[in-house]
Amino acid sequence: MMRHLYSGLMYLLTPLLLLRLLMRGRKAPAYLTRWGERFGFYGKQPQAVIWFHTVSVGEAEAAFPLINDVASRFPNVDILVTTTTPTGSARVKAFLGQRVSHGSWCIVG
Repeated sequence: MMRHLYSGLMYLLTPLLLLRLLMRGRKAPAYLTRWGERFGFYGKQPQAVIWFHTVSVGEAEAAFPLINDVASRFPNVDILVTTTTPTGSARVKAFLGQRVSHGSWCIVG
């Protein structure tokens, strides 16, 4: 029941979320990129994935040692790192590069 309530609220709030992204995108154009990822659409669908969600630069930097350790222990498992800010995204791309999949925060229904 709660899942249906949560999903319904997310669908109702989606127009407000899109408006918020557009407003943020006027000041910081990086917010206008990777829209599909924000709604859970990725080009590659991994079979098994370990997912790290880091909100911003500070959390991403704090998670890098853990992400590197997990990647070395589980070389056959895809690792997904998501962020909510363009600066966090840039830092993940710069530090982890192609070793992980990267995306922005996504809404899963």
